[in-house]
Amino acid sequence: MGPPATEFENVMNWARVLADNANREGLEDLIKMVLRPVQADHMRAALIRPTHCAPEALSWIRSMGGLWQIPAPEGTLLTHVTQSGRRTVDASHTLHLCRDVVLPTIWSRSSITSSLGAIGPGRVCGRFTQDPNHSVTLMIPLGIGWVSGGNHSITQGILSGEGELVPDEVIDVSSAMDVVGYDGECWVCMRTGLRTDGPRYREFGWVWEIARLLGKLPNVSAE
Repeated sequence: MGPPATEFENVMNWARVLADNANREGLEDLIKMVLRPVQADHMRAALIRPTHCAPEALSWIRSMGGLWQIPAPEGTLLTHVTQSGRRTVDASHTLHLCRDVVLPTIWSRSSITSSLGAIGPGRVCGRFTQDPNHSVTLMIPLGIGWVSGGNHSITQGILSGEGELVPDEVIDVSSAMDVVGYDGECWVCMRTGLRTDGPRYREFGWVWEIARLLGKLPNVSAE
């Protein structure tokens, strides 16, 4: 009997079952399940750590570790994605705080105490409303909303289970998935076998591979 399967292998076994059944919605939900602990950690870390010890906010560039250093025709994968992966933002990219994966990080004591309990139907500040302070980058097909502004009010919107965000920019990494994979520990260039440092959270690598399966399924619109 061989060694037990790793958590990554277990997750991917479930993902392949869903993919074999062409269950697009199931794969999308699996991505959300995998990323919820990361979301929860960044929404509560400042509450359980000493003052001024909140985690660094989740940037789409820094959080993916060595992914962007993989060589690409234009130089590196970061150059490729920056030049070729930006998409025009439209209504289909709207993020719903009640169901989509949006990753804010709270850190300010005054902002925490002023926002908790204040945003939501029937509360002091009313319903969540997007304003110029809210800045989010949507990465597709991973479905991750990376927050760079408005972290505290977005957190409260998530807690209240309501509100929508139109991202400032949309980054499509589909073509990058033809170049690099995740092996459970590191990013791996599929052409050369080069391995680079894995992401800040292993879950980002897991959803990269789940999204790869998702991209192979036909996107059939409901009739």
